[in-house]
Amino acid sequence: MGGTVVGEETDSAEDLAGALHSHGDALAVELDRLSHMVQVKLTEGSVFDRAKPRGSVARKRGVICKLLCCGRQLDQKCNELIGDSACPTHVEAARMLVAKVEKYHSSAECLEKARLRSVAEDSSRATTREPPLNALAAMMQRPLAKQRAVAALKASEKRMREAEAEHVEARQAVERLADDKSKHQTAEEDGGRDDKGEAAALREPVKGVQRPTPPEGVDGALDHWRRGLSGAVRDWAVGSMDNVCILLVRLIRRFKIEKEVVQAIAGAELKSATVDAAIVSNIGQALNVLSKRQTEQQRREAGTLLRAVASPPATQMNSNHGSNESIARRLGEFVGQGRHML
Repeated sequence: MGGTVVGEETDSAEDLAGALHSHGDALAVELDRLSHMVQVKLTEGSVFDRAKPRGSVARKRGVICKLLCCGRQLDQKCNELIGDSACPTHVEAARMLVAKVEKYHSSAECLEKARLRSVAEDSSRATTREPPLNALAAMMQRPLAKQRAVAALKASEKRMREAEAEHVEARQAVERLADDKSKHQTAEEDGGRDDKGEAAALREPVKGVQRPTPPEGVDGALDHWRRGLSGAVRDWAVGSMDNVCILLVRLIRRFKIEKEVVQAIAGAELKSATVDAAIVSNIGQALNVLSKRQTEQQRREAGTLLRAVASPPATQMNSNHGSNESIARRLGEFVGQGRHML
């Protein structure tokens, strides 16, 4: 089919990597369909683009495979046609190649021949202890791994922003209520009486001292018929929920437990936000070192890290920056004078 040779050495790995970078998951899905057809054999050279520069000539790029049923090659080249015959990208080429195999090489005889050939090749590799032909599968995993890494980074940043917002909101609520001028004054008791009427001095709580947890239920600390906190708060609040908040804030300030209350309100979110912030900071610090590109190794590692956190082209639409803009600003905080990194 057009004299194309499967596995041709001319930049085959770069052709595949470039095509996967351009089309992402869409091309990976179609190549995966091809690779799971028993009569098809793919290699790194199955995705080709021989135009100079790449992508400039449609008919010089496409997808090719070897047919195990007959030993021949079958390809589908891209074109600039319109309608049902249009094949502008590698994605359509792979999809059309699947259709060709299903139409012309899916008979029972072809499938049986392909199965026998596959078994023979597997046995031969096992005898010679050759490694499995997994280069294509490894290359296909790279864009998928990149997409997962970008999605995880965005999700972590979102959770961090939400947790920070909740933290700020909780802190402002405590401060706002603490500063609110109350029209009622809290009566302080010098002592109290237990259920038996015996006098008992109030003991000032001390941090670090372990005591039994106050009981719950109808006779517990909140709902006791005479000493319950809920009843006392309702009484002093005189039907106002704002007064309930004022009383709670006074108690918080009285016992100096502002930090403990904030931790109890948004503790889990704060812990997750701390971890997410550490992840972003580690990535930023790594970029700060690698961005100097003092060695060839640093240049390569900087490029790899930047590509890993950059948004896939499909999400950028027609913008020069797209969703990369916010990522560039965030990472730019760690490098130079806040310049964009992507």
